[in-house]
Amino acid sequence: RLHDRMSPAAVARFWLAIAQLGGYSSRREFYDAARPAVDLYRQLGDHLHLYDALMLVAAHGIRFGSVEDMGQAIAEAAELVQPDWPVTKRASLEYARSRWFARQGRIEESLAAAERQSAVALEGGNELGSLYAMSNVVAAEGQLGRTEVALAHARASIARLDELGAGGGAGHLWLGVAHAEATLGHVDAA
Repeated sequence: RLHDRMSPAAVARFWLAIAQLGGYSSRREFYDAARPAVDLYRQLGDHLHLYDALMLVAAHGIRFGSVEDMGQAIAEAAELVQPDWPVTKRASLEYARSRWFARQGRIEESLAAAERQSAVALEGGNELGSLYAMSNVVAAEGQLGRTEVALAHARASIARLDELGAGGGAGHLWLGVAHAEATLGHVDAA
């Protein structure tokens, strides 16, 4: 339903919204939507939304893009990010880096980026974001064979989320617990 009479800003907003809706999807259409959003926001000079679209290219790129595409999106976004931007935006750069490093099998660097993601969120006053980001730390620790460390991080983060009344968002952390317990041979616990 897009047409030539629509403003580029409206079309860019449409493509960005589609890309955002697929944050946890395995459907390629969400990655494909991020690409025109990047092009349009670049043309519009809208750096804040361009950054968001680039982060989606990098995040969805783990399934559909190339390592080079992910790296280029991250590099361009890193040039745009401003220290006064919301903490969630700044932390998302480290999330994208973590995924990019993981895609390349550079797990120590993936872990370091995931730890920075959590730290940036916490330093910016977003404790929930920091705790949710620990799921990326847990995943990297698990990939490195540090199963008990991963399990401890996951359980501590879940406990704190429960204290804050936000345990409903701990799904990825529970996945880390299940994986760690299974790896340790604790099938019933998993």
